[in-house]
Amino acid sequence: MNDEPHPLVRSHQLLRQLGGIHFEIRALSEREANMHAELSQILSEAWNERQKLTECYFSLLRALASLCEDSSVLVESRSQKEIAQCLLKLLHEHGLKFIDSKEGCLFDPVHHHCLTSIADASIPDGQVVSVVAREMVLHNSNSPEIILSPAKVVVNRLGDPQDGQEHTE
Repeated sequence: MNDEPHPLVRSHQLLRQLGGIHFEIRALSEREANMHAELSQILSEAWNERQKLTECYFSLLRALASLCEDSSVLVESRSQKEIAQCLLKLLHEHGLKFIDSKEGCLFDPVHHHCLTSIADASIPDGQVVSVVAREMVLHNSNSPEIILSPAKVVVNRLGDPQDGQEHTE
């Protein structure tokens, strides 16, 4: 006796499998189209952000160039501190902000860059021990803030694999 199903039953089984495969292919095609649309949107947004940043960069360069062109504004009986304040004011006018990080806050890799770490059991793990340099952020009214440089900090790391010795990253 033959254990194989009747050819009509087998063809019916194969047709059902083929229908299931066809359904999966259509679902994958739709998913691919959706992912392509999402990727196109992300690329478009990234391009727009790049354009805005480029415009801001060139605007700042033009402003600095005009300031340097009229160097008498910078040099005429001005101290280095006054010149630095003038340049910082110009940068601020073009959206540059300095954000002060506080000692004692938890380390945040988005806003902090760990220059070195220490191990002090009296301080909570991951706490910023000192701030070496402030965070620099570019603010454009048409887009979210862009972190140009995170704050440079020293962080307490307990259980460091180096047995509590100072560690530089």
